[in-house]
Amino acid sequence: MDSPPPPGVSAPTPPPQGLTPSQIGQLNTLGVLNYVFAALAMVTTLCPAFYIVLGTLIATGVVPESSMDSEPDDPPVVFVMFFCGMFAVFPIGLAILGVLAGRGLQNRRGYVLCMVNAGVQCLCIPLGTVLGIFTLVILSNPQVKDAFDQD
Repeated sequence: MDSPPPPGVSAPTPPPQGLTPSQIGQLNTLGVLNYVFAALAMVTTLCPAFYIVLGTLIATGVVPESSMDSEPDDPPVVFVMFFCGMFAVFPIGLAILGVLAGRGLQNRRGYVLCMVNAGVQCLCIPLGTVLGIFTLVILSNPQVKDAFDQD
């Protein structure tokens, strides 16, 4: 059992409640990396956007289809444009979530948002997985969680 400290000896002091400079630096770095990841997600949106524009031009007749006869079983252009649009929505949502989480990491606000963002980033192999795991490790530290709860 715990016995009181002998006279003249003080009890051990509890760990500091604030964040260490190292932890503050890690959170700020993760915030910047979330901004970079959001920018990369927006760049990947350009691929489906190219096909949407090209499909629209073909559908309106501005650009003729290939000179070869097309098969009657080819999917309609609207169908292809719909799926390209769906593939553009995910990176845009990922970019918005990354910007919000990056700001939250730097300002120590939105702990749950940052955790959700880290989990979603783990689905984006390989860069998102690394960033998501590092974010989860840093955010799982009790001192960091307390810093988010104080604000």
